[in-house]
Amino acid sequence: MNTPAHLLLGAAVFGRPGSSRILSAAFVGAMLPDLSLYLLGGVSLFVLGMAPERVFGELYFSDLWQGIFAVDNSFFVWGALLLVAVWQRKDWGVALCGRHCCIWRWISRYTMMTAVRIFGL
Repeated sequence: MNTPAHLLLGAAVFGRPGSSRILSAAFVGAMLPDLSLYLLGGVSLFVLGMAPERVFGELYFSDLWQGIFAVDNSFFVWGALLLVAVWQRKDWGVALCGRHCCIWRWISRYTMMTAVRIFGL
């Protein structure tokens, strides 16, 4: 789980002075991939009363939980959403989805060059 790194990367790549809407979208986009972990972990720990050792030692590594995380963190899902945002010319959508697709440096550069070209950011 790298949510703090996601937040920092999203803010650094997509945050612009005077554009709180874009920065907010980047922060939400940084949180979304890990939201299922917080929900699954929170419910397991605080609602079901499971021991942290079981939640993070067993359940976290279970096929079910890892399958959920794989979808949440899927480059293809976020990439498709990013393409829709670019196609629809939604600057907030690029900020929301783009951080997750910036795993590789060249994708980050392409995303930003495209956003600059389309939105004049």
